[in-house]
Amino acid sequence: MKNQLTTKRLRLIPMMQEELKRRVAEEADAGRRTALERMQLGARGPGAHWHTVWRIELRKTGERVGEAYFLSAPLERTVSLNFSIDEARRGQGYAQEALQALCNWAFSRGAYYVAAEAAPNDAASQRALESCGFRCLGTGQAEDRWEKEKPKSS
Repeated sequence: MKNQLTTKRLRLIPMMQEELKRRVAEEADAGRRTALERMQLGARGPGAHWHTVWRIELRKTGERVGEAYFLSAPLERTVSLNFSIDEARRGQGYAQEALQALCNWAFSRGAYYVAAEAAPNDAASQRALESCGFRCLGTGQAEDRWEKEKPKSS
């Protein structure tokens, strides 16, 4: 797959079939494994970048710092995005940098809104979302829903 994204410190790379296959085999959580298997199927066709995991790594060293993925291509101009930064890499601004790059990518491909969720007790994720211009739409039982609108200048 092409379309790797680069930021000042990061490279975001959409996983190809073989890497996704390895990622599925490594996943211990049954629910996440099922989601990854669905992504693996979706990543074969058109719009594959909406259906894969984006590996987040440091530009200088290639070290992994986390991953992100869209839940689907835009539906009614909205796309949902999940992200995770490895615990040892948190607190260094990588989430904000990756979120901004992925939002810009999504906006350039037809999305008008990017939605995300964060647990009410996950202050770090909430700060990352806020710093990228997301606003909290409401508090749910398990997670708060956040949304970012495409800037008018885009």
